[in-house]
Amino acid sequence: MKNIKKKTTLFGVAFILSLVSLNMLNGCTPEKEYDYEKLIYVNYKSLTLFVGDAVQLKASPSSIATKWLSEDPNVADVSAEGVVTANKAGETFIIATRQDATEKKIPVKVVSR
Repeated sequence: MKNIKKKTTLFGVAFILSLVSLNMLNGCTPEKEYDYEKLIYVNYKSLTLFVGDAVQLKASPSSIATKWLSEDPNVADVSAEGVVTANKAGETFIIATRQDATEKKIPVKVVSR
């Protein structure tokens, strides 16, 4: 009887250890790879401006040319140099794009004074 209890206990412990080790292996996923040279960093994550305000956006790395575009220039427009001007109350996005089609969207909220 003692041998059966020992075998049952050993089997139970071995079974639990194998389940734990399988769970640990499932949790190991490869790290996501990024091509950091293609990422655009902008000095603002979002903007909240009063009508009439202007803010300079800067993208880095600065060695790569950036084009600026406003989804709704009636709310806020952006110059080729990245100067955002708030025109009327509302919300839009300013989009920074690179030659390789990498883009970054910056949400802009314009409010009245």
